[in-house]
Amino acid sequence: FTTMSERLDPEVMQTLQNELFEELTAAVQNFGGFVDKFIGDALLALFGAPATHEDDPERALRAALDMIQRTAHLGERLKAYAGSPLMLHIGINTGHVVAGGLGAGAAKSYSVTGDTVNTAQRLQSMAAPGEVLVGPLTYRLTRHAFSYESLGDVALRGKVGSVPIHRLRGPLDTPRAARGLEILGLSAPLIGRDAEITRMMGCLNLACGGAAQLVRLVGEAGIGKTRLMNEFVTRARDDDRFASVAIRRAVCSPLGEQSYGTLAAVLRSAYGITHKASTAEAQAKLAEALSELGLAPEEIERLMLLYFYVLGLGDPDATLQHVEPEQLRRQIFFAIRTVFE
Repeated sequence: FTTMSERLDPEVMQTLQNELFEELTAAVQNFGGFVDKFIGDALLALFGAPATHEDDPERALRAALDMIQRTAHLGERLKAYAGSPLMLHIGINTGHVVAGGLGAGAAKSYSVTGDTVNTAQRLQSMAAPGEVLVGPLTYRLTRHAFSYESLGDVALRGKVGSVPIHRLRGPLDTPRAARGLEILGLSAPLIGRDAEITRMMGCLNLACGGAAQLVRLVGEAGIGKTRLMNEFVTRARDDDRFASVAIRRAVCSPLGEQSYGTLAAVLRSAYGITHKASTAEAQAKLAEALSELGLAPEEIERLMLLYFYVLGLGDPDATLQHVEPEQLRRQIFFAIRTVFE
């Protein structure tokens, strides 16, 4: 920031800053965060205050990755003005804070203060360009969904002792369980719930007989819905009646899904397509899978366009741009049914 300020006209610099802050603010708000304040070339964002979500640390990490991506795109667009790449240094920390009105008189506004905030600022200062560093509690609460590189115990300026620091590498292709005995490497048999298990197994048996089934499992938080679902999947896999059944699992994010996002998750699971897979890799796996079904080449080509649309990989031949939404919806569900039948 300082180097660019010396080189650029102040008005140009202000315009660039405002455009950057607009992008960063959008990233924070898209994941349910709150922009506390702008300080020079820095931004302080809060997740968990004033609005709280059970996955606020995950939201903060996803917002950070989105901020880095948005900054890179903005840097490319404003390269002629900036003269050098725009890079962020991000620090994320989780812990107790004091929240409320901070300041004096008319300048008082909602904010947070405490050692958690100070540590986040130290992590931000320590981060290299394009790097996201997280504190120990953030790491523990998100390691089921994200990949990290340990930097060991680091002494942070102004703090007594050292703090274990981790560098964020990115989301895991297959997130692990966020809670339960499994994360501790333990297991225990399910006691009770026989009526629910029996009913779910009966629905699966009807589905295998050709009668479409939809099961809704509703209950208070912590009552054991996930545990019951896992037990159902385990029993289905061990039952000889369902030896030929392929089980695919998809999760809907509370942040919302892209169009057909759940179907895309099922397709990725079925064909082994990771989120990091290139377009060419995804195309090769789809073509191989559709060929194994004995479909004609022209039918494979037609289905491939639809699957690319569902997976969010774009439309290479631009043939979907002129298709009506209702017609597209029917074609997609026909394509899905063709493969899963």
